[in-house]
Amino acid sequence: MGRTLVFFLFSVSLTHAQLLKNKNRISPSYENVTQCFSALESKDLQNNLQLAPLKEKIDQVFPNLQSLEASKMWILRNPKGGRTRITLTSTPKDKIVQQALRVENLDKNDVGEEVEIPLAHRTQASQKIANSYLYRNEILQETTEKIDTKLNGLKNLTRYDRKGLIWLELQDSRSGKKLQCELKDKLGVICLCQKK
Repeated sequence: MGRTLVFFLFSVSLTHAQLLKNKNRISPSYENVTQCFSALESKDLQNNLQLAPLKEKIDQVFPNLQSLEASKMWILRNPKGGRTRITLTSTPKDKIVQQALRVENLDKNDVGEEVEIPLAHRTQASQKIANSYLYRNEILQETTEKIDTKLNGLKNLTRYDRKGLIWLELQDSRSGKKLQCELKDKLGVICLCQKK
């Protein structure tokens, strides 16, 4: 009985020590973040890297000069059961944002075949025009991409779905560094650092 109790207490204390060790373990993705951009070091992120707090830290350290919603994309199921991809892109040109719309029918492998739409819809699009294509269709997926230009020449690209932030990229064209982070099902946030 005495040996069993000692073994049990030893096992419990060993398991507790392993939990504490794992809790204080720094995420490899966090190491990639700080390897690329050391200014993003944060005790709050090192053990539990999440995209929204990382984006907040990026915006805090590297303030925005300009923000642009670059594109919106919807995957739809029409009443006949077919699937369609609608993409609304925004491009700044001479201090004016021009929008373009693209409509594609998707096959079973998500390969798109462009659908002919009026020229005005393609080249002078708006959210209102995009909405006319969404009407009476089931929205299966919706993503929005944004581009933030930072004061020091960095660019921050982000992708959102209905649940929130799912992907981000921070680029420094001067040094050739690029940080990419993505929320993966069951794995959490995975970040990779690329340097030239």
